[in-house]
Amino acid sequence: MNRVFAILRKEFLILGRDRVSLMVLFFLPAVFILIMSLAMGELFSGHSRVRIPVMVVNGDEGPRGGALVETLRQAGPFEIRVGAAGADPEEVKKLLRTGEIRFACLIRKDFSAAVAARDGREAPGSIRLMMDPTVHRQAQELFRLAVLGAAGKVRLAAFLEGIGPLLDVAGVDRTALADRAAASDDPAVTISYVSGSGEDGRVPNAVQQSVPSWIVFAVFFIVLPIGNAFIAERNQGTFSRLVGMNVSFGLLLMGKTIPYFLVNQIQVAAMLAVGVWIVPLLGGAALSLGSSPAGLALLSASLSLCAIAMALLVAALGRTPEQAGTIGGILNLLLGAVGGVMVPVFVMPHALQVLSNLSPMAWGLQGYLDLFLRGGGVRDVLPEAGLLLACAAVLLGAAFFVLRRKAGQGGVV
Repeated sequence: MNRVFAILRKEFLILGRDRVSLMVLFFLPAVFILIMSLAMGELFSGHSRVRIPVMVVNGDEGPRGGALVETLRQAGPFEIRVGAAGADPEEVKKLLRTGEIRFACLIRKDFSAAVAARDGREAPGSIRLMMDPTVHRQAQELFRLAVLGAAGKVRLAAFLEGIGPLLDVAGVDRTALADRAAASDDPAVTISYVSGSGEDGRVPNAVQQSVPSWIVFAVFFIVLPIGNAFIAERNQGTFSRLVGMNVSFGLLLMGKTIPYFLVNQIQVAAMLAVGVWIVPLLGGAALSLGSSPAGLALLSASLSLCAIAMALLVAALGRTPEQAGTIGGILNLLLGAVGGVMVPVFVMPHALQVLSNLSPMAWGLQGYLDLFLRGGGVRDVLPEAGLLLACAAVLLGAAFFVLRRKAGQGGVV
């Protein structure tokens, strides 16, 4: 029994000395739960404050277009922004590409006339929907159904103005008619997806929307092998001996960067190959890589350098492989939660949406979405690539500073 108590005492002493890991284990998961609860809470709230920005341009020359706009104001979690009647569709597309709005509804000038003639359903294009292809399919479907329902209600209201009294005498349920009108498809409503070069009629598939998130998430988990290898070599005295041989810290960091950079690129290529070739074999939709191999290479390289730089900083700060692994793993979860990898940014509270702009994962995710779903090229991903490279430079500089400081204080390099 004494041996058991001695062993337990030893383990508790070891555990108590690693206060950083203990703090990380209790504090960071609490922060993660807080972030995810705030982000997901709006999705499951009966009175959600999430508002998806929608531009409505009412070019209708009659009264029914205005009625459609007012009906849309009450339908779903949408923030309706009414544009000028003569708004240029190209300006609307620009707002969609920049993410200022997520959807647009353009009501043509003949909408009221088609409703009055009771043949609106036979006039394709009376209502034109334009969608940001990077928005999740659930939100796209919610908006489409909201417009279909609003159009059905407007048409039914026009119809009942003429024969409403007869329906009442006949005992026909107007509510049932309204539900039926709102639920049916409407050929008068056309849908297009705005890409970087114009409009694309193809519906973005689930693979195109999910693969970018998991590529970004996987690339940042390079922190685990880097942390283990870095700290193991440091504890074995390898770094101290190299420094004693006048090998600079910059060269040491470069030696760690290049091999893991190649590992990251193989990792990205493997995940893309799964989306392009393996998923279709199992009955899923194939991943489309866009039209810019150069843009894809630039973004993947920038993302990898940022992830490696963060891993090197975590390894430089950590004292044990376990500590670095714990910090790096939970830090990845936090960056992924804030950056839109786990929950779409546009459904988060405003404070988290602002915070997401600081997450490198958000920059990488936006870049991949621009390439895969908007048909973007090198120019379109330059802002995200620039942010990732700048972040990598700052993190590498911080890792260099930490190592120099430890060496100056006589610590183990």
